[in-house]
Amino acid sequence: MSRFRQFLYVLSCFFFPERCIFCNKTIEPLQLSCSECRTAISKVKPPLCPFCGSHKEDCKCQKKRHAYDRVIAPFYYEGAVREGVLRLKKWDDPQAVSFFALQMAAAVRRELPDLPFDAVCFTPMIQKDLRKREYNQSELLAKKMAQLLQLPFCDALEKTYETKPQKGLDRAARSGNVLGVFDVKEPFSAHSVLLVDDVVTTGATAHECAKMLKLYGAETVTVSTIAITPPPQKETSAVDA
Repeated sequence: MSRFRQFLYVLSCFFFPERCIFCNKTIEPLQLSCSECRTAISKVKPPLCPFCGSHKEDCKCQKKRHAYDRVIAPFYYEGAVREGVLRLKKWDDPQAVSFFALQMAAAVRRELPDLPFDAVCFTPMIQKDLRKREYNQSELLAKKMAQLLQLPFCDALEKTYETKPQKGLDRAARSGNVLGVFDVKEPFSAHSVLLVDDVVTTGATAHECAKMLKLYGAETVTVSTIAITPPPQKETSAVDA
C-alpha cells in the first residue's frame, strides 16, 4: 500500500472506524482484531490427526472414519474464533472472509504442500435460507480459497430440503438430521476435492457432502474449515497465538 493510499485509508477510518473481525469492537486502523481477541485465539498446532484435525496429542477421535479422508483447520472452535465465526454467519464481512481463508489456505499448504486437488467446493445451504441471508459464508470462503491456492472453484453440491439447525443436537441426532439431504447438482469430474466449510463439529455435514461427492466420482475429499471442536481435555479457551 502506497503512503497516499495508506493516508486515505486512515482518514476513512476516522469517519468509518474499523472493527475487530471477532468481537466487533472499534480498533486502530490497519488492524484486523483487538488485542484481547488476539490473545484469545486457539490455534491447532501440528502434527495433526488426519481423521479429526486436532493436534495428535489432543486427539480423542480413536481414528473414527468418515466419508471424507481428512480435515484441516487452523483454529479450535472456542474463544475469539468462535465469536468470529458466529459473526461471519450473521454479517458478510469481506475482511473476516479474507483473514479466515488466508489462515485456512496456509494450513492446507503446510499439511499438503503439493496441493493434490482438482477443485474447491463448499457445503451448500437450502435456497430458502440463502435468499434470506443473501450469502453463504462457506461459499465465500471457498471462492477465496480457490483464488489463494490457484485451484478451480466448483459449485457442485446442493441441499435438497430444509433441516433443523445442527446446534443443540447430539452427535447421533446431527447425523440423522443431515442424512440424505445433499446432492450433486452439476456434472462432476474432479477426482480430488477440497471441501470448504466454516466449522466442523461432529463432522456429520462434511461426511454427507463427501459421501455424495464420492458417489459421483471423487476419489478423495479433504475438508478445509476455519475451526474444529476443541478436544475434551482442553480447559482453556486461549493458547499462545
